[in-house]
Amino acid sequence: GRAAQQHATGHGEDFIIPTLPSMVTINPSIPLFQIQRNLAGLVPHAVDRAIKEVISAVVERSVTISCLTTREMVTKDFAMEPDENVLKKAAQLMVSSVSGSLALVTCREPLRVSLTNHLWQLLLPHCQAKDMNETAALEQVVHILSTDNLELGCNLIEKAVVDKALKDIEESIAPALQARKDQRARQPSVPYYDANYIQPNSKWPQALPEMLRPKPGPLSPQQLKVYKDFNAMPIGSAKARLPAGLPPLNVAGVTTSGASQEQPGASLGGLGGLAASGGGSAPASASEAAAAQAEPELQSSPRTTSGAAAAAAESSGAEEGRSEADGPSIVPPPVPVDAQAALASLTGTMDQVVQNLINDPPLLPPIDAANPHLYKQDDALDACAALAMLPLDHELAGLLRQVPQWLSQCPHAETCALDLAQRLFKRLYDAPQVVPQVHPPDTVSLLHAVIEVDLSVMETLKDTLKEQLAKVLLVWVDDVPGVQRYSIDVISGLLRYGLIGIPEFDRLLAKWVDPRGRDNHGSVNALALDFAVLLLQRVCLQQRIFAGQDFSHTMEALVREATRTMQYQQLGMSPQEAQPGEAAAKLLEELRSAEAPAAGAARQAVGARLAERAEEEARNRGSEALDTASSRETIVTIFEEWYNMYNASPDSLQNRSGRGGNQVYTAVLSHITSGGFIRNDEAKELFFRVCCEHAVQRAYADAPAAAGSGTEDEQRSSDRPGGEDGQSESTPAPTMHFAAIDAFTRLVVLLMKVAGADKVQMLTRALLAISKELRQDAERKGVNFNQRPYFRILLNLLMELSTPDPNFEQANFQLLSAFCNTFHTCNPLRVPNFAFAWLELISNRMFMPKLLMVKNQRGWLMFQRLLVQLLYFLEPYLRRVQLNESTRLLYKGTVRMLLVLLHDFPEFLCDYHFSFCDIMPIPCVQIRNLILSAFPRNMKLPDPFMPNLKVDLLPAIKVAPRILANYTTTLLQQHLKHDVDTYMRTREQRLLETIKDKLRLPKRETLQLDTKYNVPLLNALLLYVGVHLPQHGKSLPGQGGLQQNNPSLDIFMYLAHNFDYEGRYLFLGAIANHLRYPNTHTHYFSCVLLYLFADTSDEVVREQITRVLLERLIVHRPHPWGLLITFIELIKNRRYEFWNHSFVKCAPEVEKLFQSVAFTCLGTTIDRQSEGEQLAGQTAPGSQPGQQLQRGGGGAETAAAAAVGVGPAAQAQPNPMEAPTAGG
Repeated sequence: GRAAQQHATGHGEDFIIPTLPSMVTINPSIPLFQIQRNLAGLVPHAVDRAIKEVISAVVERSVTISCLTTREMVTKDFAMEPDENVLKKAAQLMVSSVSGSLALVTCREPLRVSLTNHLWQLLLPHCQAKDMNETAALEQVVHILSTDNLELGCNLIEKAVVDKALKDIEESIAPALQARKDQRARQPSVPYYDANYIQPNSKWPQALPEMLRPKPGPLSPQQLKVYKDFNAMPIGSAKARLPAGLPPLNVAGVTTSGASQEQPGASLGGLGGLAASGGGSAPASASEAAAAQAEPELQSSPRTTSGAAAAAAESSGAEEGRSEADGPSIVPPPVPVDAQAALASLTGTMDQVVQNLINDPPLLPPIDAANPHLYKQDDALDACAALAMLPLDHELAGLLRQVPQWLSQCPHAETCALDLAQRLFKRLYDAPQVVPQVHPPDTVSLLHAVIEVDLSVMETLKDTLKEQLAKVLLVWVDDVPGVQRYSIDVISGLLRYGLIGIPEFDRLLAKWVDPRGRDNHGSVNALALDFAVLLLQRVCLQQRIFAGQDFSHTMEALVREATRTMQYQQLGMSPQEAQPGEAAAKLLEELRSAEAPAAGAARQAVGARLAERAEEEARNRGSEALDTASSRETIVTIFEEWYNMYNASPDSLQNRSGRGGNQVYTAVLSHITSGGFIRNDEAKELFFRVCCEHAVQRAYADAPAAAGSGTEDEQRSSDRPGGEDGQSESTPAPTMHFAAIDAFTRLVVLLMKVAGADKVQMLTRALLAISKELRQDAERKGVNFNQRPYFRILLNLLMELSTPDPNFEQANFQLLSAFCNTFHTCNPLRVPNFAFAWLELISNRMFMPKLLMVKNQRGWLMFQRLLVQLLYFLEPYLRRVQLNESTRLLYKGTVRMLLVLLHDFPEFLCDYHFSFCDIMPIPCVQIRNLILSAFPRNMKLPDPFMPNLKVDLLPAIKVAPRILANYTTTLLQQHLKHDVDTYMRTREQRLLETIKDKLRLPKRETLQLDTKYNVPLLNALLLYVGVHLPQHGKSLPGQGGLQQNNPSLDIFMYLAHNFDYEGRYLFLGAIANHLRYPNTHTHYFSCVLLYLFADTSDEVVREQITRVLLERLIVHRPHPWGLLITFIELIKNRRYEFWNHSFVKCAPEVEKLFQSVAFTCLGTTIDRQSEGEQLAGQTAPGSQPGQQLQRGGGGAETAAAAAVGVGPAAQAQPNPMEAPTAGG
């Protein structure tokens, strides 16, 4: 043992790398090292000796081959590239990847043999193996150690090879680099070319195809991507990641003194702000580390230019638009060393602000009762409004103040501002890949919140950079390649914040759309045309920030394309090719009839709105602090005076409305006015909040005194909803006396009447104070929170304002919208302890019917928001089918509310079914059926069980349903809409795989949501492909709603066959969600489902189609009409041979279930079934009474039609434990 210790510690200075002992892996469970702990010190020496034994030959061979190959390839490919930095970075990317790969392939097996031999040599003398068993045990130890440390040795050898290769390649291409420098010094205006490869009369490269032929000037982004992809190649192993900052290997003859002075790839600097803003984990290998440092130089982001080119771009490039000969775009000069630390601290603060917003996103802004149609029409404006409503001491407001202060004190302000602008620009385009795609429905879009933060910080740079900022941003936008350039969220945000000029961008956008532009070589640029249409729709029609005349050059280009489309349509242009031109023509008509933006409208920018709020609060606050102890005492005194007068007045007992008792309260009103508690919004909110807090405290304090009196309020208090929610069974709910609560609500109503025209604002402030106190009380008390007093307050206010009163009738909708916004801020996602009271309030007869019956359906959007929040709150419990008693009770209340909506407001469910289905979990079959069973009250459904029903001849089948969901905006995620549109035009098969991959969620969201797929994005894709896009061609036999040679069917068929089980189930379920009442969507998607069943050769696809239909039919009623006619067609039409498939006959129980459903639907059974089986098959095995389908008969316009199996509303029994059937 002592000898081993001496051996292990005697050669530390000879390790190939000083930290090698700490990097070696030794399994602690090996018995040998538990008995003789000192032997573990021999393992690093064995690893060290093995590496030294093989490294010299590997380095020599790998470096020689990789440098020679790289030099020849790079100098040939970049023969006409004038920028030596681009050539150098490309060579570094290639050589690091090639040399690393060669090293790993060459060294692995020799290193394994050498490592095993050295372990035997060092361990065997100390183990004294006496027999075969001990020898076998030692052999097992050696095998474990060599396996565990093989990757470490390979990665260290790879590091040595990459270090040497990076140094050698720089020497190898030095002549080519110098030639470019000399050319630029002697003849800066003459395009550079390498005479070794480009000769005037030579056949090559002139004979190469156009795509491969070198052209004067910089390489295109597509060509540079070949070298960037070296960084994406899987090199090395993730099992043995080398720590960051590892020193060079100490191997004589492998690394030179120059290499030991810097880290591998340290010479790849000069990357500007883009490299500094990157993050992520350490690379898995040395070659990846080097490539990761070199790659940003080849990105589409700005590349270094000479001084003349940069000056030209700054002075005229932004105004006249850049051509391909203008050269690369602008990069700021390097940030001085003394400012780098401060800049890094600033970006760190910005990252922290963004991360905190992602973790705790702000609530959606309240709906403006005057303009409810504007709500949720634009995620960017919602995010802007929500961020502008944050407290003025929020960290975002502090960040926006910190940036200009720091720049004003920075000695290199312009350089640092330009570098920060470049980082922010890159963050804007990287946001979709970084920010989570899914967010709660009560919060703003996370993506748009992050974009708003970046735009707000960039706006603070305008004072420092002035006109230069707009010029460089326009150049950078034009320099972004391919589909990434056309980011609606980024470009519209830059325009809205005034960061790029409208006239300059108008000319640039027109150049993109022009078929003669550099990107499309004379053919129509469908991508740019579609982008221009969507951008103008957003900024001119949705956001109403600009007028169409502001984009005069773009509109001229759109007119040309619309005219061209009309001409080519007469020559047989396909509908897919004509769609962009038709969309342009439609947009032009809408812009001509659109209203001009309101003059003097508030700026839609976070910084500007925060500044306006700060100025307004400073004016209102004055010199006197409002929220002080003395102010609170005064408010409590006023409330106590009001409480005593209210309870002493006979009017409070005889007439709750108090119309005749206002004179009694004059003194209290004068005290409130003289105290200044209604002079502004802040004072009103403080007054109501203190009164609410005091009233709730009195409700508890007065309970013992009122307990013996047996008042009506005390007897009724135990009946309030969820009174014992959150209380343990052994702890009874505290008794309460509601006299103070009633006095408080009566005071609010009285102040509203006194306010006159400002009554809506008075109620809004009162409700805001109540909601804040509610949330604070719930957060403070946790499980001991009692929701009854707040429920009583809100219910009293609802009842008071619902009584006939001329003071309130004219402002009925504004008052209801104030309640709606309050319920939004107190929804179960925010205050779970208030869930039962919240559900009873939103479904109360004083609120829900009145809101939904407002003229022109102005209240529908508000109630849809509340219902979505309720379903999203229930979703995790229903998804996992884990319902305790309280959750089950909440689920039953939800089902009953939906039944009321189905009976009284079916059109509401029809119009918003798409947004509800987006968040419905898989096991929640009954609620989904309830929503999808809704149909307009003026429609009489045909009996789906009627023989020879001709669905395609029904008049309603030709009418498209109204879907109030902006699904095309959802498709802009990850540019999925562009991929679909491109496939529709080109039928390029690789796009199908791209479309499928983009439907998957990142791993972090997959674990959170228990699904691998973005369900809202999948639903939007199906609706867009199947309905929004034009259909053409001859009808398929037996499928009246489908046409031959339709790319939509190609997409459907590809997804059905290439999804995994989960993806296919969600895909088929999304199709089934459109099987509703008779309309064009129901007919089309019914035909799609039947087509997939008939045309596929995969039995698994047919089985999953059957599963999706069947599991929706064997639950309680109601059942959607389209679902029934689709399933009846499937089992009745011999074309589909349903009864001959194996999954129907896989088990007697399954076959009996199918026979039961067939008997219920068709009134008959299959011929081969016996008479006894017919009788037994009338009820599905295991089904409860009422679960089987009901045929025919019944009234035409009840809660739902009896013809589709929907009986009276009360017959639908909540069954939250329903789960999907087995199969698939």
